[in-house]
Amino acid sequence: MMTPPSIQVFASPDETAWKAAQFWVAAANRSIAARGAFHVALSGGSTPKALFAQLALAPLRNQLDWSRVWIYFGDERCVAQDHSDSNFRMAKESFLDSLPMNAAQIFPMFDPDKSPEVNAANYSHQLQTLQKSASSIPRLDLIMLGMGPDGHTASLFPDTSILQEQDKIVAAVYVPKLNAWRISFTFPLLNAARDILFLATGKSKQEMLRQIFNQTKTQPLLPIEMLQPEGTLHWFIDAEANPT
Repeated sequence: MMTPPSIQVFASPDETAWKAAQFWVAAANRSIAARGAFHVALSGGSTPKALFAQLALAPLRNQLDWSRVWIYFGDERCVAQDHSDSNFRMAKESFLDSLPMNAAQIFPMFDPDKSPEVNAANYSHQLQTLQKSASSIPRLDLIMLGMGPDGHTASLFPDTSILQEQDKIVAAVYVPKLNAWRISFTFPLLNAARDILFLATGKSKQEMLRQIFNQTKTQPLLPIEMLQPEGTLHWFIDAEANPT
């Protein structure tokens, strides 16, 4: 049986980011104490930028042994790492460049010299090599996710073949509506995480959250509704996004 989600509502986007950043550091310290390292996958988009900024500043920056943190990405656009659309670039500029970490601890998802499929296969291999697990699926300590207006999360878009992927833990997917290739964690890898952190702020997210939190689901399910996490799903939302 899945663990019921944890839903916390805060007054403003800034408070939501601050509380989520505190949770991020607490989760990291628990993982380091229990297993000697913290393996976390970041999300892209604009919503997590405020959380990332908090991690780069005192007091949170000083509350963590960054030499024991390993950074991955839950999905990526197939663009150069210095491209303005790159999730890696956003995280690098938002907080990674400000932290006492070395490049060997951070794993960009896309190399423009390789095809999307080869990049996805290489990333799967990296995860399986670095994150040992009793099963064939690595179990990350924390995966951050966002939510799109169409119900997608990571790069799991409606009506794309990656939604049915069960063999690959990372896959390349062509998204017709965007006319673009993406690389993304698949449901088996997402569902294996110890914790999943969702951030949602703003009035534009309210209706989607109302549908997600509704116990009576309609078909077809949105990609975000297809998550069946083994660990706990933590929602951090602000008052404007609150569907209740």
